[in-house]
Amino acid sequence: MMEPFYLADSQVLHETNTLTCMFPAVQQKFCGTYKLVVVLTVFEQGWGRHNLRTYTIDRGDVFELVDDDSGESGNIIINTDSTGARENVLASVYAESDDYLMATRSRMMIGEHDVDGVDYYIYAKLKDGVVALYNPSDWHFNELIFSSSNPEVLSVGADGTLYAYEI
Repeated sequence: MMEPFYLADSQVLHETNTLTCMFPAVQQKFCGTYKLVVVLTVFEQGWGRHNLRTYTIDRGDVFELVDDDSGESGNIIINTDSTGARENVLASVYAESDDYLMATRSRMMIGEHDVDGVDYYIYAKLKDGVVALYNPSDWHFNELIFSSSNPEVLSVGADGTLYAYEI
């Protein structure tokens, strides 16, 4: 049996990680449990051929339409994330690779590759399982602070840029 579904009009709001969508009563035709799946396509410089990246966020079951008096009526607001603190839930941070080969007195910015062609990207895994690609000019989560175990050989800029020095 096919699950009930509705493709809602939505709008991204000015608050961090907030959007609104509407399920008008005239469209509420099928009883059953409805889940919220957000599919968001955003412009991200360097991502794919058209710089468009798609995120899919499954918020799970959020309400059930019933055909009896047990349900609510009127304008109903459902908040699936009442904490408002998604930007503070980093579980881990990691790079595309554990090893990069750089020439002496060179730099490598995020999105570039080393002399062997290994791409330099940084990812943050959130506690909810979402993996976010670090973009220093558009980062909505905790501030990442970079450091080097040997800054005389390699230092890391505030934006994640690697600087190799003469040994």
